[in-house]
Amino acid sequence: MKNYIALIIFLFLVSNCQSVAQVSKHDGFWDWFIGKPGVYNSFKILDEPGAGVIVGKRHPYYLWFRTPEIIFNPQGGLYYPDMIVEDREDGKLYNTSEMSDIKDESKRQRIFNNRIALFLKLDMGLIDYLISYRDFIDPNGNLTSCFPFRYVVFPFYPIYSFLNTGKYIYYPIHDVVKTVMIPVAAVYYTVKAFDDNDEEEPEK
Repeated sequence: MKNYIALIIFLFLVSNCQSVAQVSKHDGFWDWFIGKPGVYNSFKILDEPGAGVIVGKRHPYYLWFRTPEIIFNPQGGLYYPDMIVEDREDGKLYNTSEMSDIKDESKRQRIFNNRIALFLKLDMGLIDYLISYRDFIDPNGNLTSCFPFRYVVFPFYPIYSFLNTGKYIYYPIHDVVKTVMIPVAAVYYTVKAFDDNDEEEPEK
């Protein structure tokens, strides 16, 4: 029990530090308030996004709360959200929202399949897992793999997901820390806005 409490305290401190550090990584209060999409962006926003980072804007449905995403992650709507994905053959990173230049159909599908695998591993909610509606609706869904993964591996999914992301513990802590930080962030962005205005005014 003591080890469990120590782990929670450690995660609380780490998440707090990361949240403070990320204030400068956003374009204004609203962008910080809603946050950027995906579990990786909730931990730390990298200058150069790596494989598994969801691109674009985060949905605003839950405001700053990420804990509901454990049950249902609406990112991407009926489709899989765009991600930065590594192609296992050439080792390069690709943004799935910028695939028009790739003419090789087998490579395109390989990249999209990797995106699906990363989403299932990192970001999907339990409803995604149970219903697998994205595989039926997304034009790049993969029906050949959705059923075996969900219904054969299902008994182990909560453990599997926890070991990969820890979001079952981290997301609730993240939400508490961010709630406490809202006034701090409001002051930060207000002061920053005044400073930016002063810099833009021409010298007399």
